Amino acid sequence: MQTLAERLVWARNRAALSQQQLANAVGAAQSMIGNLESGTRKSTGKMAALAAVLKVNALWLAEGRGDPDADGVNTEGSAEAAPSKATAKILSILQGRSEEEIARIAGALDVLLHAGKAGAADAPEEFRLTGGASAARRRKA
Repeated sequence: MQTLAERLVWARNRAALSQQQLANAVGAAQSMIGNLESGTRKSTGKMAALAAVLKVNALWLAEGRGDPDADGVNTEGSAEAAPSKATAKILSILQGRSEEEIARIAGALDVLLHAGKAGAADAPEEFRLTGGASAARRRKA
């Protein structure tokens, strides 16, 4: 397989994912996957995410160097290739957002997930569900 397009089609088919499922899993549009697979688009900033979802070596996917399974990953016959409905929902929420927004959402999610263990008072003000920056904006309105 000489091109990114060929490698991506091969890896996606091996993972038994549709273009839409793969796009949802990496927070991209289906058209981006289609353009990569047709060769219209030659690169993406989501290469590492694509490789992770497809469970292939990122360097192999991006540049064709090395082995697709160089990390010891083999998904042949795997039932876990498609994302769960909950994962797909989260990824669809993130689709189209900037890296900065995604980083803030990830930080807030981490705080929420750990709030029960560490106590909500330990959360940074901008991530608190009550008070913080969002409450200040509401008060100004």
